[in-house]
Amino acid sequence: MNDQDLVGRWCNLWSSVFAGGAGRLRAHTTHNVLVDTSLGSIYGCDDWVAALTLDSSGFTAAEVLDTAAFAMNMGSLGTAVFVATHLGAHNAESSMYGPATGASARFSSALVALLANGRAYRVWRFVDHGSAIDTMGLSVLSCAHSLAARRPPRGGIPWEYGEVRTSLGQMPPPVVFDPPSGLPRALHGWTSDLLTRWNGRRPDSTSPYLPSADVSLGFQAARLVTSFADHPWSAVITACPDAVLFLEHGCASDAIAGSLQVGLVWRWIGRHTGFGWGEPTGYRLHVRGVSYFELDGGLVRRERVFCDSLAVFSHLENRRRLERNLT
Repeated sequence: MNDQDLVGRWCNLWSSVFAGGAGRLRAHTTHNVLVDTSLGSIYGCDDWVAALTLDSSGFTAAEVLDTAAFAMNMGSLGTAVFVATHLGAHNAESSMYGPATGASARFSSALVALLANGRAYRVWRFVDHGSAIDTMGLSVLSCAHSLAARRPPRGGIPWEYGEVRTSLGQMPPPVVFDPPSGLPRALHGWTSDLLTRWNGRRPDSTSPYLPSADVSLGFQAARLVTSFADHPWSAVITACPDAVLFLEHGCASDAIAGSLQVGLVWRWIGRHTGFGWGEPTGYRLHVRGVSYFELDGGLVRRERVFCDSLAVFSHLENRRRLERNLT
Protein backbone atom coordinates (compact mmCIF):
# COMPACT_ATOMS: atom_id res chain seq x y z
CA MET A 1 0.00 0.00 0.00
CA ASN A 2 1.52 3.35 -1.02
CA ASP A 3 1.31 6.56 1.03
CA GLN A 4 -1.59 7.94 -1.00
CA ASP A 5 -3.63 4.77 -0.46
CA LEU A 6 -2.88 4.93 3.27
CA VAL A 7 -3.98 8.58 3.45
CA GLY A 8 -7.21 7.89 1.59
CA ARG A 9 -8.03 4.82 3.67
CA TRP A 10 -7.60 6.56 7.02
CA CYS A 11 -9.29 9.80 5.91
CA ASN A 12 -12.35 7.81 4.83
CA LEU A 13 -12.27 5.74 8.00
CA TRP A 14 -12.02 8.70 10.36
CA SER A 15 -14.70 10.66 8.49
CA SER A 16 -17.05 7.69 8.88
CA VAL A 17 -16.27 7.48 12.61
CA PHE A 18 -17.47 11.06 13.07
CA ALA A 19 -20.61 10.13 11.17
CA GLY A 20 -21.40 7.40 13.70
CA GLY A 21 -19.34 4.54 12.28
CA ALA A 22 -17.04 3.92 15.24
CA GLY A 23 -17.54 0.18 14.87
CA ARG A 24 -15.52 0.25 11.64
CA LEU A 25 -12.39 0.79 13.74
CA ARG A 26 -12.42 -2.86 14.82
CA ALA A 27 -11.21 -3.94 11.41
CA HIS A 28 -8.44 -1.31 11.36
CA THR A 29 -6.92 -1.43 14.85
CA THR A 30 -5.24 -4.09 16.95
CA HIS A 31 -7.21 -5.58 19.83
CA ASN A 32 -4.84 -4.05 22.42
CA VAL A 33 -4.47 -0.61 20.79
CA LEU A 34 -3.39 2.20 23.14
CA VAL A 35 -5.20 5.51 22.54
CA ASP A 36 -4.32 8.80 24.22
CA THR A 37 -7.00 11.51 24.24
CA SER A 38 -7.25 14.89 25.95
CA LEU A 39 -9.58 13.33 28.54
CA GLY A 40 -7.44 10.28 29.34
CA SER A 41 -5.96 7.06 27.98
CA ILE A 42 -7.96 4.16 26.53
CA TYR A 43 -6.67 0.59 26.36
CA GLY A 44 -8.11 -1.81 23.82
CA CYS A 45 -10.18 -1.48 20.66
CA ASP A 46 -13.50 -2.36 22.30
CA ASP A 47 -13.10 0.36 24.94
CA TRP A 48 -12.10 2.88 22.27
CA VAL A 49 -15.18 2.11 20.17
CA ALA A 50 -17.37 2.36 23.30
CA ALA A 51 -15.81 5.72 24.25
CA LEU A 52 -16.25 7.14 20.74
CA THR A 53 -19.87 5.97 20.63
CA LEU A 54 -20.57 7.58 24.01
CA ASP A 55 -18.79 10.84 23.16
CA SER A 56 -20.71 11.21 19.89
CA SER A 57 -24.12 10.28 21.33
CA GLY A 58 -26.74 12.91 20.53
CA PHE A 59 -24.46 14.57 18.03
CA THR A 60 -24.75 14.27 14.25
CA ALA A 61 -21.66 15.03 12.19
CA ALA A 62 -22.79 16.76 9.01
CA GLU A 63 -19.56 17.55 7.16
CA VAL A 64 -15.79 17.25 7.35
CA LEU A 65 -14.11 20.44 6.10
CA ASP A 66 -10.60 21.78 5.60
CA THR A 67 -8.76 18.48 5.88
CA ALA A 68 -5.04 17.86 5.72
CA ALA A 69 -3.39 14.44 5.84
CA PHE A 70 -0.22 12.57 5.11
CA ALA A 71 1.29 9.15 5.71
CA MET A 72 4.66 7.46 6.11
CA ASN A 73 5.30 3.89 4.97
CA MET A 74 8.23 1.80 6.19
CA GLY A 75 7.62 -1.74 5.03
CA SER A 76 4.89 -3.22 7.23
CA LEU A 77 5.02 -0.21 9.58
CA GLY A 78 3.60 3.22 8.90
CA THR A 79 2.05 6.37 10.33
CA ALA A 80 -1.14 8.16 9.30
CA VAL A 81 -1.91 11.76 10.25
CA PHE A 82 -5.32 13.35 9.68
CA VAL A 83 -6.46 16.81 10.82
CA ALA A 84 -9.81 18.40 10.00
CA THR A 85 -12.53 20.89 10.79
CA HIS A 86 -15.99 19.43 11.43
CA LEU A 87 -19.57 20.66 11.29
CA GLY A 88 -22.35 18.93 13.20
CA ALA A 89 -25.63 19.31 15.10
CA HIS A 90 -26.51 18.65 18.74
CA ASN A 91 -29.91 17.05 18.21
CA ALA A 92 -30.33 14.66 21.18
CA GLU A 93 -29.20 14.06 24.75
CA SER A 94 -25.42 13.87 24.83
CA SER A 95 -23.03 12.57 27.47
CA MET A 96 -20.57 15.26 26.40
CA TYR A 97 -22.85 18.25 25.77
CA GLY A 98 -25.98 17.59 27.85
CA PRO A 99 -29.64 17.98 26.74
CA ALA A 100 -30.34 18.56 23.05
CA THR A 101 -30.10 22.17 21.90
CA GLY A 102 -30.59 21.72 18.14
CA ALA A 103 -27.58 24.01 17.70
CA SER A 104 -24.91 23.49 15.08
CA ALA A 105 -21.30 23.08 16.15
CA ARG A 106 -17.93 23.68 14.56
CA PHE A 107 -14.80 22.09 15.94
CA SER A 108 -11.47 20.52 14.98
CA SER A 109 -9.75 17.18 15.46
CA ALA A 110 -6.37 15.56 14.97
CA LEU A 111 -5.47 11.89 14.66
CA VAL A 112 -1.96 10.36 14.64
CA ALA A 113 -1.93 6.57 14.25
CA LEU A 114 1.06 4.22 14.27
CA LEU A 115 0.36 1.24 12.02
CA ALA A 116 1.57 -2.32 11.65
CA ASN A 117 0.38 -4.03 8.48
CA GLY A 118 -2.19 -1.25 8.07
CA ARG A 119 -3.71 -1.67 11.56
CA ALA A 120 -3.27 0.96 14.28
CA TYR A 121 -1.54 -0.21 17.44
CA ARG A 122 -0.84 3.24 18.96
CA VAL A 123 -3.06 6.30 18.51
CA TRP A 124 -3.17 9.93 19.64
CA ARG A 125 -6.62 11.42 19.12
CA PHE A 126 -7.48 14.99 20.13
CA VAL A 127 -10.88 16.60 19.57
CA ASP A 128 -11.53 20.22 20.47
CA HIS A 129 -14.75 19.63 22.41
CA GLY A 130 -14.36 23.11 23.94
CA SER A 131 -14.82 24.79 20.55
CA ALA A 132 -17.90 22.69 19.81
CA ILE A 133 -19.38 23.82 23.13
CA ASP A 134 -18.57 27.48 22.39
CA THR A 135 -20.12 27.42 18.92
CA MET A 136 -23.29 25.84 20.35
CA GLY A 137 -23.62 28.71 22.83
CA LEU A 138 -23.10 26.43 25.84
CA SER A 139 -20.84 26.96 28.84
CA VAL A 140 -17.51 25.14 28.84
CA LEU A 141 -17.38 25.50 32.63
CA SER A 142 -20.81 23.88 33.05
CA CYS A 143 -19.91 21.01 30.72
CA ALA A 144 -16.59 20.51 32.54
CA HIS A 145 -18.41 20.42 35.89
CA SER A 146 -20.89 17.84 34.56
CA LEU A 147 -18.12 15.75 33.01
CA ALA A 148 -16.04 15.76 36.21
CA ALA A 149 -19.08 14.83 38.31
CA ARG A 150 -19.50 11.61 36.30
CA ARG A 151 -15.88 10.56 36.78
CA PRO A 152 -14.22 9.62 40.07
CA PRO A 153 -11.68 12.25 41.18
CA ARG A 154 -8.13 11.06 40.61
CA GLY A 155 -5.07 12.10 42.57
CA GLY A 156 -1.43 11.17 42.34
CA ILE A 157 -1.45 10.47 38.61
CA PRO A 158 2.13 9.43 37.72
CA TRP A 159 2.94 11.92 34.95
CA GLU A 160 6.02 11.32 32.92
CA TYR A 161 7.13 14.87 33.68
CA GLY A 162 5.63 17.43 36.03
CA GLU A 163 5.80 17.85 39.77
CA VAL A 164 8.80 15.92 41.06
CA ARG A 165 7.27 13.41 43.49
CA THR A 166 9.37 10.29 43.15
CA SER A 167 7.06 8.31 45.44
CA LEU A 168 4.43 8.61 42.70
CA GLY A 169 6.79 7.78 39.87
CA GLN A 170 7.09 11.40 38.72
CA MET A 171 10.34 12.64 37.19
CA PRO A 172 11.89 16.04 36.45
CA PRO A 173 12.20 17.24 32.86
CA PRO A 174 15.34 16.02 31.08
CA VAL A 175 18.25 18.43 30.73
CA VAL A 176 18.77 17.36 27.10
CA PHE A 177 15.68 16.89 24.92
CA ASP A 178 15.92 13.80 22.75
CA PRO A 179 14.29 14.10 19.31
CA PRO A 180 10.87 12.43 19.25
CA SER A 181 10.70 8.96 17.75
CA GLY A 182 9.46 8.79 14.19
CA LEU A 183 11.02 12.02 12.90
CA PRO A 184 13.61 11.88 10.10
CA ARG A 185 17.10 12.82 11.24
CA ALA A 186 16.99 15.89 9.00
CA LEU A 187 14.31 17.39 11.27
CA HIS A 188 16.02 16.72 14.61
CA GLY A 189 17.68 20.15 14.60
CA TRP A 190 14.42 21.87 13.64
CA THR A 191 12.45 20.29 16.51
CA SER A 192 15.27 20.91 19.00
CA ASP A 193 15.25 24.57 17.98
CA LEU A 194 11.46 24.68 18.36
CA LEU A 195 11.67 23.36 21.93
CA THR A 196 14.51 25.71 22.80
CA ARG A 197 12.51 28.72 21.61
CA TRP A 198 9.35 27.80 23.53
CA ASN A 199 10.95 26.57 26.72
CA GLY A 200 13.56 29.35 26.70
CA ARG A 201 10.90 32.04 26.11
CA ARG A 202 12.84 33.48 23.18
CA PRO A 203 10.31 35.37 21.02
CA ASP A 204 13.04 37.78 19.97
CA SER A 205 15.12 35.08 18.28
CA THR A 206 15.17 34.57 14.53
CA SER A 207 11.73 33.50 13.40
CA PRO A 208 11.26 29.95 12.04
CA TYR A 209 8.23 31.22 10.07
CA LEU A 210 7.98 32.50 6.54
CA PRO A 211 6.85 36.14 6.20
CA SER A 212 3.48 34.90 4.87
CA ALA A 213 3.04 32.13 7.48
CA ASP A 214 -0.34 31.59 9.12
CA VAL A 215 -1.12 29.85 12.41
CA SER A 216 -4.46 28.84 13.90
CA LEU A 217 -5.79 27.12 16.99
CA GLY A 218 -8.04 24.43 15.56
CA PHE A 219 -10.52 25.92 13.12
CA GLN A 220 -10.15 29.50 14.36
CA ALA A 221 -9.12 32.22 11.94
CA ALA A 222 -5.45 32.02 11.02
CA ARG A 223 -3.18 34.86 11.99
CA LEU A 224 0.04 36.05 10.39
CA VAL A 225 3.04 35.04 12.48
CA THR A 226 6.54 36.49 12.13
CA SER A 227 7.84 35.53 15.61
CA PHE A 228 6.77 33.52 18.64
CA ALA A 229 5.53 36.76 20.20
CA ASP A 230 2.73 36.75 17.55
CA HIS A 231 1.85 33.09 18.08
CA PRO A 232 -1.68 32.53 19.48
CA TRP A 233 -0.40 29.71 21.71
CA SER A 234 1.92 32.18 23.50
CA ALA A 235 -1.15 33.27 25.50
CA VAL A 236 -0.90 30.07 27.56
CA ILE A 237 2.35 31.35 29.01
CA THR A 238 0.28 34.01 30.80
CA ALA A 239 -1.78 31.29 32.49
CA CYS A 240 1.19 29.04 33.32
CA PRO A 241 4.45 31.07 33.27
CA ASP A 242 6.59 28.05 34.22
CA ALA A 243 5.12 25.77 31.54
CA VAL A 244 7.40 23.28 29.79
CA LEU A 245 6.72 21.80 26.36
CA PHE A 246 7.67 18.16 25.65
CA LEU A 247 7.51 16.35 22.32
CA GLU A 248 6.12 12.84 22.59
CA HIS A 249 6.10 11.70 18.97
CA GLY A 250 6.84 13.15 15.56
CA CYS A 251 6.40 12.17 11.94
CA ALA A 252 6.85 13.75 8.52
CA SER A 253 5.88 13.21 4.92
CA ASP A 254 8.38 12.81 2.13
CA ALA A 255 9.80 16.14 0.98
CA ILE A 256 8.48 17.28 -2.41
CA ALA A 257 10.30 20.21 -4.00
CA GLY A 258 11.48 21.39 -0.58
CA SER A 259 8.02 21.19 1.01
CA LEU A 260 6.91 18.67 3.61
CA GLN A 261 4.25 18.08 6.27
CA VAL A 262 5.13 17.47 9.92
CA GLY A 263 3.02 16.23 12.81
CA LEU A 264 4.15 16.64 16.44
CA VAL A 265 2.39 15.10 19.44
CA TRP A 266 3.17 17.19 22.53
CA ARG A 267 2.45 17.55 26.20
CA TRP A 268 2.57 20.89 27.97
CA ILE A 269 2.93 20.99 31.75
CA GLY A 270 2.94 23.99 34.09
CA ARG A 271 1.41 25.45 37.22
CA HIS A 272 -1.76 27.51 36.77
CA THR A 273 -0.64 30.70 38.53
CA GLY A 274 -1.73 33.34 36.00
CA PHE A 275 -4.98 34.48 34.44
CA GLY A 276 -6.27 32.37 31.58
CA TRP A 277 -8.58 29.38 31.90
CA GLY A 278 -10.30 31.30 34.68
CA GLU A 279 -8.89 32.52 37.96
CA PRO A 280 -5.41 31.18 38.90
CA THR A 281 -5.72 27.96 40.90
CA GLY A 282 -2.10 27.02 41.56
CA TYR A 283 -2.79 23.51 40.23
CA ARG A 284 -0.39 21.71 37.95
CA LEU A 285 -1.94 21.44 34.49
CA HIS A 286 -1.16 18.69 32.01
CA VAL A 287 -2.32 19.66 28.51
CA ARG A 288 -1.87 17.41 25.48
CA GLY A 289 -2.33 17.97 21.78
CA VAL A 290 -1.03 17.80 18.22
CA SER A 291 0.56 20.46 16.03
CA TYR A 292 0.46 20.12 12.24
CA PHE A 293 3.02 22.03 10.15
CA GLU A 294 3.62 22.65 6.48
CA LEU A 295 7.27 23.58 5.85
CA ASP A 296 8.91 25.20 2.86
CA GLY A 297 12.68 25.19 2.82
CA GLY A 298 12.75 24.42 6.54
CA LEU A 299 10.51 27.36 7.48
CA VAL A 300 6.87 27.19 8.60
CA ARG A 301 4.30 28.17 6.00
CA ARG A 302 1.26 26.93 7.93
CA GLU A 303 0.64 25.63 11.45
CA ARG A 304 -2.50 24.28 13.11
CA VAL A 305 -2.60 23.54 16.85
CA PHE A 306 -5.12 20.99 18.21
CA CYS A 307 -5.98 20.78 21.89
CA ASP A 308 -9.15 20.80 24.02
CA SER A 309 -10.16 23.55 26.46
CA LEU A 310 -12.87 21.26 27.89
CA ALA A 311 -10.12 18.88 29.04
CA VAL A 312 -8.30 21.74 30.81
CA PHE A 313 -11.39 22.88 32.71
CA SER A 314 -12.33 19.26 33.51
CA HIS A 315 -8.87 18.71 34.94
CA LEU A 316 -9.20 21.83 37.12
CA GLU A 317 -12.63 20.70 38.31
CA ASN A 318 -11.29 17.24 39.16
CA ARG A 319 -8.54 18.81 41.26
CA ARG A 320 -11.10 20.94 43.13
CA ARG A 321 -13.28 17.90 43.82
CA LEU A 322 -10.26 15.92 44.99
CA GLU A 323 -9.30 18.67 47.45
CA ARG A 324 -12.85 18.89 48.79
CA ASN A 325 -12.90 15.12 49.36
CA LEU A 326 -9.59 15.26 51.23
CA THR A 327 -10.60 18.09 53.59
